[in-house]
Amino acid sequence: RRTEMSTTVALSEAERVREANQAWMKAERAQDLEGIMPYIAGKPVFHLPGAKAIRGHEAIREYYAGFLKFSDFEAAPDEILVAGSGDLAIDIGHFCHICQIENRRVRVDGKYLMVWQKAAGEWKCIAMSTTNDAPAQYAPAQ
Repeated sequence: RRTEMSTTVALSEAERVREANQAWMKAERAQDLEGIMPYIAGKPVFHLPGAKAIRGHEAIREYYAGFLKFSDFEAAPDEILVAGSGDLAIDIGHFCHICQIENRRVRVDGKYLMVWQKAAGEWKCIAMSTTNDAPAQYAPAQ
């Protein structure tokens, strides 16, 4: 049975997903692993460039523990679409990732697609896929 949401409710839920996304990004900028993990579902899957799928909450935790040590990351949603059921959303956005590789700063620009699921009133990421716009570029020293 198909469920329809009002435009007002869909916009409100999209704003809640945007808020969850931005809280996650704030935790990333602060290198706060414990601040990130509440936004990730129990059985997520992440597809990242050049890597096998990362599956499960603990595997994502391990990934982030390493990622946060070596990178500066900014991301923002460009569009958030909420399903008529009100419990799934797609977050389409872009990112800039600057990391240290062999004592040099490397910049990667790209885009992402996240799938969020609402459970018990909370939005959590159940899947994420990222792609790079181009090969990594050495970033200017700061």
